[in-house]
Amino acid sequence: MPVADFADFPMGSGARVRKDSERLQAYGTVDDLNAIMGIVRTYLTQHSDRLGMPFALAAKTAFPDKEVFILFGDGAFGFNGFEFDTAVRHHLPVVSVVGNNAAWNEVRYGQISRYGPVRGDIATVLAPTRYDRIVADMGGHGEHITEPKDIRSKMSLMLRAAHDGPPTHIEKQSTWRRPTVN
Repeated sequence: MPVADFADFPMGSGARVRKDSERLQAYGTVDDLNAIMGIVRTYLTQHSDRLGMPFALAAKTAFPDKEVFILFGDGAFGFNGFEFDTAVRHHLPVVSVVGNNAAWNEVRYGQISRYGPVRGDIATVLAPTRYDRIVADMGGHGEHITEPKDIRSKMSLMLRAAHDGPPTHIEKQSTWRRPTVN
């Protein structure tokens, strides 16, 4: 069956507009923007912990002369930390800091308060993965620290390294205390 590609497009008013008209292209652009804003709004209200790296890459692409920072928890890094590969391949030098306490604490604390300490830890305690090594294996620069006092000096080092180099990552390894359940 032959497919016809007519040179005009029917509008809601019943009028027909040429496909290359600025009016039709503006409607398409607004429609696309509206869809994107809906997706962003959904993620910001429901999944904001998962947006660090995608938003950082977008910011660095849009503003290449600006410094871009990402602050992650280790659980959030698991959602999109592998986008460091994208940052390396596209020469987008962003700087990230991960607080790594080997737990999905956002979920864990709620589970512990509801189910108690034994059942509350089910599927919320993570392995003490060294994300700085993963970033380095992808071609970025990773640093591992254990003391909060070292963050400032490492951050200065990373900013200098990221200016012209690969994306950089600082991992602050920490311990966590079990919350008190009353």
